[in-house]
Amino acid sequence: MLRSAAVARRSLPSLIVKPPAFSRCQRARTSTAPTLSAPPAPQPSAYQPVVDLKLSDELQRGLHDVMGIARLTAVQQMTFRPASEWSDVLIRAPSGSGKTVAFLLPVLHKLHSVLASGSNSTSGISCLIISPTRELAMQTHSTCERLLQYHRSMTCGLMVSGGPIDDDLRRIREDRPTVLIVTPGRLVDHMKRTDHFLPALKRSLRVLIVDEAAHLLDLPCIKALLAIINRLPEDRQTLLFTSTVDEGVRRMAQRMLRTNFEYLDCTAVLRNHDIMWMEQRQRGDVIDDTAAGDVPELAPSVTRLSSHVPVETIPTPTNPSLSQHFLHYPSERFFLVLYNLIERERQAAPETYKLVVFFPTVRFLQFAYVLLKHLVYRGQPDVGMMALHRHLTVARRRAAWDRFAGASRGVLFASDLAGMGLDLPNVTLVVQIGHPPTADQYINRVGRTARMGDSGRALLLLNELESHSLTPLLRAHVPIRPAPSSLKESLLLPSPLLDRLFAPSPIDFQPNLSQDRTPMLQIGGSPSVLPALVSDDRLLTSGDAGVDGHGEHQGQVADCVRGDHRHWYSVPHLYASGALAYRSLVGYYAKMWDTLRIESKSVPAVINKVFESAGLRKPPVVTKQFAATNQLIDAPGLHYDYHATRKTALIAALPGYAGHASRLRQVTHRQRAAMNNGV
Repeated sequence: MLRSAAVARRSLPSLIVKPPAFSRCQRARTSTAPTLSAPPAPQPSAYQPVVDLKLSDELQRGLHDVMGIARLTAVQQMTFRPASEWSDVLIRAPSGSGKTVAFLLPVLHKLHSVLASGSNSTSGISCLIISPTRELAMQTHSTCERLLQYHRSMTCGLMVSGGPIDDDLRRIREDRPTVLIVTPGRLVDHMKRTDHFLPALKRSLRVLIVDEAAHLLDLPCIKALLAIINRLPEDRQTLLFTSTVDEGVRRMAQRMLRTNFEYLDCTAVLRNHDIMWMEQRQRGDVIDDTAAGDVPELAPSVTRLSSHVPVETIPTPTNPSLSQHFLHYPSERFFLVLYNLIERERQAAPETYKLVVFFPTVRFLQFAYVLLKHLVYRGQPDVGMMALHRHLTVARRRAAWDRFAGASRGVLFASDLAGMGLDLPNVTLVVQIGHPPTADQYINRVGRTARMGDSGRALLLLNELESHSLTPLLRAHVPIRPAPSSLKESLLLPSPLLDRLFAPSPIDFQPNLSQDRTPMLQIGGSPSVLPALVSDDRLLTSGDAGVDGHGEHQGQVADCVRGDHRHWYSVPHLYASGALAYRSLVGYYAKMWDTLRIESKSVPAVINKVFESAGLRKPPVVTKQFAATNQLIDAPGLHYDYHATRKTALIAALPGYAGHASRLRQVTHRQRAAMNNGV
C-alpha cells in the first residue's frame, strides 16, 4: 500500500497543530497507521531552494525551466512535508500565496516516487482535485501540465461542465491521466450517469485534494458531492485548502478527513515572513531567486520584527502587503465616483493600471459595463474594459479571462466568479461596490491583488444603506481603514462628459419597450442603427481588436452616439437593461435588511438615487408581485403596478440574449393554442 511509505506524523511547533475546536467525528474514517510522536522538526527557512527538496529531474525542470520557480514561497515550503507524507491535512492560507503549486508539487513528487519504485499502484486516476469553478479548474490544469511537461509517465486530465460528457470519457481513454481535475457538478454527473466510473476511481484513487473548500459549501450540489466523497476509498489521503476556516469548513473537515488529521494555519507565519520581505525591499535588499546565501528564518513566535513594524498577535486573513480602505459615497454620485476612480488610476499609471471591479449583482454589472464601455469610453479601445460573469458562455469567460490576464492594463467588471482563486497577474486595485454578503467573500475578492509578495490596494465603496456593513470584517480581523478625505474629494469632482451623457431625463418620461431588435436613431438627419450592446455574451468575441477584442462593434457605437442623439434611457434595450439592474439591486438589498440592520422599505429611495446618477429621474416600474415578494408594498420611492412590464419581457428586449426570444415565442404560441382550444 502507498500509505505504508509514511506511518509517522511529525509536527512543526506553532505551525501544525490539532485545532481545539475540531471534535472527533463519528463518521470519520479510521486511520491505517498510528500517530507516532517525533522530535520537533527544524524551522523551515524562507525561500528554500527547490534543489533541497530532492525532486525528480522532470519535476525540477518543469518547476524551474517552465514555471521559473527557483525557490519556494512560505506556504509551499510549509505544506510540502505534511502533504508528501500521506497525512490528512487542513491547510489555511491566504489567496495569492501559491496554494496551487503547494498541493501539486508534493503530490506529484510522491506519485513519481511510487512509479520509480516499480509499483503499478499509480495506474489509473491516482489523484482527484476538486475545484469549485471552471475557471479555477482550468487554471489548476494549466499549472499541472506545466509541471509535468517533461514527465512521460504521468499526465493530467480536466473535466468541467459546459461540454458533452462523452468528450470527457474519450479524453480519459486517450490520455489515461494520473491526475484528474474536476468541477463538483461534472463529478456528480459522471458518478450518476457513467457506468463503472466510481468503481474504477475506488480502485486507483490515492489522493483527494479540495481547493477553495469554503466555496464548495455554497454550491447546490454540495450534499450529493459529500455523499459521493464518502464512497471513495477509506485509505486515501485528503488535503483541504481554504483561505478561511468557519463552522462550515470545520464540519466538512470532520466528514472528509480522518480523526487524527493535521491543521496547518499559514496566516500568522506568512504575515511575519512577508513583513520581513517587505522590510528587505524597502531597504533595497532585493532577494535574488537564483543566488544562494543566508535567508531569514520563519519565526511564528516573533511578536515584533523591528521597532517600527509591529506584528499583530491575532493573524489577519489578508496579505500584509495589501492596503485596504473603505469609502462612503452619496448614491446620487455613484457613476461619477466610479468614472473618476477609473480615470484616477489611468492617470497615475497609464501603462500598468489594472483594476478589478466587483458588483453586487450580475444585472447591475452588465448595465454599468455597457454605459461605461460603449457610451463613456466610446472609441477608446486602449482603456481595455472587459466583463466576466456567469451569464457568459464558457468560451467567452475564458476569452475575457485570458485577455485581461495577458494585458498590461485594463478594467475588469466581475462577479464573484473572478473571486474564487483565479490568478490575475499584476492587479493594482480591487474595487468592491457594495457590502459583500460575508467576510469570506470580501477576503477572496481582495485576494486578486497583492499576490506572491507583491503589493496591492483594495477599496470598498459603501452607500447610505451600508453604514453597519463593516462589523463582519472587523470581527474577522480584516485591517480595513477609512479612505483619506483627499481621495473622496477627488472622486466627487464634477465631470462635464458625464453631465452631458447622463443628462437628467424628463420627470414625465415614459419608456417605450419596443420589440424592434435594431432601434433606429436619428443622427445628423440620417438614420443609424445602434448595435446590440447589452449582451456581454454577444460582445465578448475573439478577434484582432486591441486589448478588448470589440473592434467589430466599436466603430458603429462611436458613430451612433456622436452628435445629436437620444439619451440611453430612450433606447428600448438599454432601458430594459437598466430596469433589470434596478430590480436586481432593490431585491438584493431588500433581502439583506437583517444583515445591514436597515428597514427594507428604505431600499428603493437609495437605489433610485443610484440611477439618478445615470440621468434616470423616474425609476422603472416594477410588478406588484415583485414588491410583495420583497415586502416593499407602500415603500417610499417604489413604483409598482400589477400590469408593469414583467421580467421576461425585459429580457426579451435585450438584443443579444441568445435563444430567449424564440423560447418566449414558443410560450406565447402555446398560450394562444390553449385559448383557441378552449373556445
